[in-house]
Amino acid sequence: MTEQEQKDLTPNWADEAEISNEPTAPVLPANEVGVSEPTVPMPSDPFLVQSAIPPTVASFHPAPLLQKLIPFLLAGTLLVMDQLSKQFIIANLEVYESMTPIPALASLFRFTHIHNTGAAFGMFPTGSLFFTLIAFVVAIAIVVYTRRLDAGHYLLRIALGMQLGGALGNLVDRLRLGYVTDFIDVIPFPAIFNIADASIVGGVVVLFYLMLLETFEEQRLKKQNPPLAGNGGSRAVTPEPTSEDNSSPTFTERQPYASVND
Repeated sequence: MTEQEQKDLTPNWADEAEISNEPTAPVLPANEVGVSEPTVPMPSDPFLVQSAIPPTVASFHPAPLLQKLIPFLLAGTLLVMDQLSKQFIIANLEVYESMTPIPALASLFRFTHIHNTGAAFGMFPTGSLFFTLIAFVVAIAIVVYTRRLDAGHYLLRIALGMQLGGALGNLVDRLRLGYVTDFIDVIPFPAIFNIADASIVGGVVVLFYLMLLETFEEQRLKKQNPPLAGNGGSRAVTPEPTSEDNSSPTFTERQPYASVND
Protein backbone atom coordinates (compact mmCIF):
# COMPACT_ATOMS: atom_id res chain seq x y z
CA MET A 1 0.00 0.00 0.00
CA THR A 2 1.42 3.35 -0.96
CA GLU A 3 1.85 6.31 1.35
CA GLN A 4 -0.90 8.23 -0.42
CA GLU A 5 -3.38 5.36 0.09
CA GLN A 6 -2.55 5.26 3.83
CA LYS A 7 -3.30 8.98 4.12
CA ASP A 8 -6.60 8.48 2.35
CA LEU A 9 -7.63 5.72 4.79
CA THR A 10 -6.63 7.72 7.88
CA PRO A 11 -9.70 9.56 9.31
CA ASN A 12 -9.34 13.30 9.50
CA TRP A 13 -10.90 14.23 12.83
CA ALA A 14 -10.58 17.95 12.22
CA ASP A 15 -12.63 17.67 8.99
CA GLU A 16 -15.31 15.61 10.75
CA ALA A 17 -15.54 18.24 13.50
CA GLU A 18 -16.09 20.93 10.88
CA ILE A 19 -18.73 18.89 9.07
CA SER A 20 -20.69 18.10 12.24
CA ASN A 21 -23.26 20.80 12.87
CA GLU A 22 -24.59 19.36 16.14
CA PRO A 23 -24.13 21.86 19.00
CA THR A 24 -22.25 20.70 22.04
CA ALA A 25 -24.26 20.97 25.27
CA PRO A 26 -22.43 23.30 27.66
CA VAL A 27 -21.54 21.96 31.09
CA LEU A 28 -23.01 24.38 33.58
CA PRO A 29 -21.87 24.70 37.18
CA ALA A 30 -24.20 23.32 39.82
CA ASN A 31 -25.23 26.75 41.12
CA GLU A 32 -26.40 27.85 37.63
CA VAL A 33 -28.90 25.02 37.27
CA GLY A 34 -30.29 25.31 40.82
CA VAL A 35 -28.76 22.06 42.04
CA SER A 36 -26.78 21.88 45.23
CA GLU A 37 -23.96 19.43 44.66
CA PRO A 38 -22.06 18.17 47.72
CA THR A 39 -18.53 19.47 48.06
CA VAL A 40 -15.91 16.83 47.46
CA PRO A 41 -12.95 17.47 49.81
CA MET A 42 -9.46 17.36 48.39
CA PRO A 43 -7.25 14.60 49.79
CA SER A 44 -4.49 17.13 50.42
CA ASP A 45 -6.46 18.72 53.26
CA PRO A 46 -6.77 16.31 56.23
CA PHE A 47 -9.50 18.39 57.89
CA LEU A 48 -11.73 18.35 54.81
CA VAL A 49 -11.07 14.68 54.24
CA GLN A 50 -12.16 13.95 57.80
CA SER A 51 -15.32 16.02 57.34
CA ALA A 52 -16.35 13.78 54.44
CA ILE A 53 -16.42 10.69 56.67
CA PRO A 54 -19.86 9.77 58.09
CA PRO A 55 -20.65 11.60 61.37
CA THR A 56 -20.40 8.46 63.48
CA VAL A 57 -16.76 8.18 62.46
CA ALA A 58 -15.71 11.72 61.62
CA SER A 59 -17.00 13.23 64.88
CA PHE A 60 -14.97 10.86 67.04
CA HIS A 61 -11.72 12.29 68.37
CA PRO A 62 -9.76 9.89 70.61
CA ALA A 63 -9.10 11.33 74.04
CA PRO A 64 -5.53 11.83 75.31
CA LEU A 65 -4.21 9.40 77.88
CA LEU A 66 -4.64 11.84 80.76
CA GLN A 67 -8.33 12.31 79.96
CA LYS A 68 -8.83 8.57 79.73
CA LEU A 69 -7.29 8.16 83.19
CA ILE A 70 -9.53 10.73 84.91
CA PRO A 71 -12.40 8.31 85.73
CA PHE A 72 -10.03 5.58 86.89
CA LEU A 73 -7.91 7.90 89.06
CA LEU A 74 -11.03 9.33 90.66
CA ALA A 75 -12.53 5.86 91.13
CA GLY A 76 -9.31 4.60 92.74
CA THR A 77 -9.18 7.58 95.12
CA LEU A 78 -12.79 7.08 96.21
CA LEU A 79 -12.24 3.34 96.60
CA VAL A 80 -9.28 3.90 98.95
CA MET A 81 -11.18 6.52 100.96
CA ASP A 82 -14.20 4.22 101.26
CA GLN A 83 -12.21 1.20 102.41
CA LEU A 84 -10.07 3.15 104.90
CA SER A 85 -13.12 4.76 106.46
CA LYS A 86 -14.85 1.39 106.81
CA GLN A 87 -11.78 -0.15 108.40
CA PHE A 88 -11.71 2.71 110.90
CA ILE A 89 -15.35 2.12 111.82
CA ILE A 90 -14.88 -1.66 112.13
CA ALA A 91 -11.84 -1.17 114.39
CA ASN A 92 -13.44 1.41 116.69
CA LEU A 93 -17.16 0.66 116.83
CA GLU A 94 -19.20 -2.42 117.50
CA VAL A 95 -22.25 -3.12 115.37
CA TYR A 96 -25.02 -0.59 116.15
CA GLU A 97 -22.64 1.45 118.29
CA SER A 98 -22.43 5.18 117.60
CA MET A 99 -19.88 7.94 118.07
CA THR A 100 -19.86 11.69 117.51
CA PRO A 101 -16.82 12.83 115.47
CA ILE A 102 -17.81 16.51 115.76
CA PRO A 103 -19.39 17.25 119.17
CA ALA A 104 -20.84 20.56 117.98
CA LEU A 105 -22.88 18.65 115.38
CA ALA A 106 -23.98 15.81 117.66
CA SER A 107 -27.66 16.49 117.03
CA LEU A 108 -27.19 16.37 113.22
CA PHE A 109 -24.31 14.06 112.37
CA ARG A 110 -22.69 10.96 113.86
CA PHE A 111 -21.15 7.59 112.99
CA THR A 112 -23.28 4.48 113.53
CA HIS A 113 -21.88 1.07 112.60
CA ILE A 114 -24.35 -1.22 110.81
CA HIS A 115 -24.23 -4.11 108.30
CA ASN A 116 -26.15 -3.76 105.04
CA THR A 117 -26.90 -6.75 102.81
CA GLY A 118 -29.05 -4.77 100.37
CA ALA A 119 -28.56 -1.85 98.04
CA ALA A 120 -27.42 1.65 98.80
CA PHE A 121 -28.97 3.31 101.87
CA GLY A 122 -30.19 -0.05 103.16
CA MET A 123 -32.80 -0.67 100.46
CA PHE A 124 -33.76 -4.28 99.57
CA PRO A 125 -31.84 -5.95 102.44
CA THR A 126 -32.28 -9.51 101.11
CA GLY A 127 -30.69 -8.98 97.68
CA SER A 128 -26.99 -9.31 98.46
CA LEU A 129 -26.14 -11.73 95.63
CA PHE A 130 -28.25 -9.85 93.12
CA PHE A 131 -26.59 -6.53 93.90
CA THR A 132 -23.17 -8.17 93.75
CA LEU A 133 -23.87 -9.21 90.15
CA ILE A 134 -25.28 -5.77 89.38
CA ALA A 135 -22.11 -4.15 90.70
CA PHE A 136 -20.00 -6.36 88.42
CA VAL A 137 -22.07 -5.47 85.35
CA VAL A 138 -22.11 -1.74 86.15
CA ALA A 139 -18.34 -1.63 86.72
CA ILE A 140 -17.61 -3.42 83.43
CA ALA A 141 -20.05 -1.22 81.51
CA ILE A 142 -18.48 1.97 82.89
CA VAL A 143 -14.97 0.80 82.00
CA VAL A 144 -15.97 -0.10 78.43
CA TYR A 145 -17.93 3.12 77.89
CA THR A 146 -15.13 5.28 79.32
CA ARG A 147 -12.58 3.78 76.94
CA ARG A 148 -14.79 4.66 73.94
CA LEU A 149 -15.62 8.17 75.13
CA ASP A 150 -14.75 11.07 72.84
CA ALA A 151 -12.18 13.70 73.80
CA GLY A 152 -13.33 16.23 76.38
CA HIS A 153 -16.53 15.49 78.35
CA TYR A 154 -14.81 16.18 81.67
CA LEU A 155 -17.99 16.31 83.76
CA LEU A 156 -19.15 13.03 82.25
CA ARG A 157 -15.80 11.43 83.05
CA ILE A 158 -16.05 12.67 86.64
CA ALA A 159 -19.58 11.28 86.97
CA LEU A 160 -18.51 7.90 85.61
CA GLY A 161 -15.48 7.86 87.92
CA MET A 162 -17.68 8.56 90.94
CA GLN A 163 -20.08 5.78 90.01
CA LEU A 164 -17.25 3.34 89.30
CA GLY A 165 -15.53 4.09 92.61
CA GLY A 166 -18.77 3.68 94.54
CA ALA A 167 -19.68 0.43 92.80
CA LEU A 168 -16.22 -1.03 93.46
CA GLY A 169 -16.22 0.12 97.10
CA ASN A 170 -19.40 -1.75 97.95
CA LEU A 171 -18.42 -4.68 95.73
CA VAL A 172 -15.22 -5.23 97.72
CA ASP A 173 -17.28 -5.39 100.91
CA ARG A 174 -19.75 -7.90 99.48
CA LEU A 175 -17.00 -10.18 98.18
CA ARG A 176 -14.90 -9.93 101.35
CA LEU A 177 -17.53 -9.80 104.09
CA GLY A 178 -20.82 -10.74 102.48
CA TYR A 179 -22.32 -7.39 103.46
CA VAL A 180 -21.59 -3.66 103.22
CA THR A 181 -20.42 -1.57 106.16
CA ASP A 182 -22.47 1.61 106.57
CA PHE A 183 -21.72 4.30 109.16
CA ILE A 184 -22.59 7.85 108.02
CA ASP A 185 -25.67 8.79 110.05
CA VAL A 186 -27.23 12.14 109.19
CA ILE A 187 -29.98 12.63 111.75
CA PRO A 188 -32.71 14.10 109.48
CA PHE A 189 -31.96 11.47 106.82
CA PRO A 190 -33.78 8.13 107.38
CA ALA A 191 -30.94 5.85 106.16
CA ILE A 192 -27.32 5.20 107.09
CA PHE A 193 -24.81 5.11 104.23
CA ASN A 194 -21.10 5.20 103.42
CA ILE A 195 -18.68 7.01 101.11
CA ALA A 196 -19.36 4.57 98.26
CA ASP A 197 -23.10 5.25 98.42
CA ALA A 198 -22.52 9.01 98.45
CA SER A 199 -20.18 8.64 95.47
CA ILE A 200 -22.78 6.74 93.44
CA VAL A 201 -25.47 9.31 94.19
CA GLY A 202 -23.10 12.17 93.38
CA GLY A 203 -22.36 10.61 89.99
CA VAL A 204 -26.06 10.27 89.26
CA VAL A 205 -26.62 13.94 90.16
CA VAL A 206 -23.85 15.04 87.76
CA LEU A 207 -25.33 12.88 84.98
CA PHE A 208 -28.77 14.37 85.58
CA TYR A 209 -27.25 17.86 85.38
CA LEU A 210 -25.61 17.02 82.05
CA MET A 211 -28.92 15.70 80.70
CA LEU A 212 -30.63 18.95 81.65
CA LEU A 213 -27.93 20.97 79.89
CA GLU A 214 -28.33 18.88 76.74
CA THR A 215 -32.12 19.30 76.81
CA PHE A 216 -31.86 23.09 77.21
CA GLU A 217 -29.32 23.26 74.38
CA GLU A 218 -31.61 21.33 72.03
CA GLN A 219 -34.51 23.65 72.83
CA ARG A 220 -32.33 26.71 72.23
CA LEU A 221 -31.22 25.41 68.82
CA LYS A 222 -34.83 24.70 67.84
CA LYS A 223 -35.78 28.27 68.66
CA GLN A 224 -32.87 29.65 66.63
CA ASN A 225 -33.51 27.36 63.65
CA PRO A 226 -37.28 26.78 63.39
CA PRO A 227 -38.54 24.39 60.66
CA LEU A 228 -39.81 25.84 57.40
CA ALA A 229 -43.55 26.50 57.46
CA GLY A 230 -45.58 24.21 55.23
CA ASN A 231 -42.57 22.15 54.25
CA GLY A 232 -42.20 19.92 57.29
CA GLY A 233 -38.76 21.34 58.02
CA SER A 234 -37.11 18.54 56.08
CA ARG A 235 -36.24 20.12 52.73
CA ALA A 236 -35.26 23.66 51.75
CA VAL A 237 -36.01 25.60 48.60
CA THR A 238 -33.64 27.66 46.50
CA PRO A 239 -34.40 30.29 43.81
CA GLU A 240 -33.69 29.43 40.20
CA PRO A 241 -33.68 32.32 37.74
CA THR A 242 -35.62 31.82 34.52
CA SER A 243 -34.39 32.74 31.05
CA GLU A 244 -37.34 35.13 30.45
CA ASP A 245 -36.94 37.34 33.49
CA ASN A 246 -33.96 37.12 35.78
CA SER A 247 -35.60 39.45 38.27
CA SER A 248 -38.48 37.03 38.98
CA PRO A 249 -36.98 33.79 40.24
CA THR A 250 -38.97 30.61 40.53
CA PHE A 251 -38.49 28.22 43.40
CA THR A 252 -37.61 24.60 42.94
CA GLU A 253 -36.97 22.02 45.59
CA ARG A 254 -33.31 21.29 46.14
CA GLN A 255 -32.66 17.62 45.64
CA PRO A 256 -29.95 16.41 48.00
CA TYR A 257 -26.82 14.85 46.51
CA ALA A 258 -27.90 15.55 42.92
CA SER A 259 -25.30 15.48 40.20
CA VAL A 260 -24.96 17.73 37.18
CA ASN A 261 -24.64 14.69 34.97
CA ASP A 262 -28.08 13.35 36.01
